[in-house]
Amino acid sequence: MRTLLSACLLLSVLAACATPRIDVIQVGPWFQPGKWKRVEVFYSKDDTRKPWGAIAVMHGERISGRDEKSFRQYEKKARRLAADIGADAIIIMREPVNDTASPASPRDGATGMMVLSGVAIKYAENVPGKRRAP
Repeated sequence: MRTLLSACLLLSVLAACATPRIDVIQVGPWFQPGKWKRVEVFYSKDDTRKPWGAIAVMHGERISGRDEKSFRQYEKKARRLAADIGADAIIIMREPVNDTASPASPRDGATGMMVLSGVAIKYAENVPGKRRAP
């Protein structure tokens, strides 16, 4: 019983420290994995400098929009996931979460929460002849 209680406590602590989950939806071919630190980060498609194609769409869970440190951890996780599918860069957007069930709430339903949305991209010049199977 004591071991079970200790295991439950450990899992609770680990779950509290975990970054939110990010769903990755394949929209193009995936490539060989790369190093996450080489995945460039853009905050608008207009910031990109080369022709590219989308290989995945990413969508995360709600997090506090006021905690910059948590968002940076979230962003790092998105870069790692993008590297795992061979992306050269990721375009990241912060999307505010609105409470549409309460339209009369202050600030038009603003909750102070946000989600990370992103597009993992591959530069056209880096598309090899062989692609990795999903």
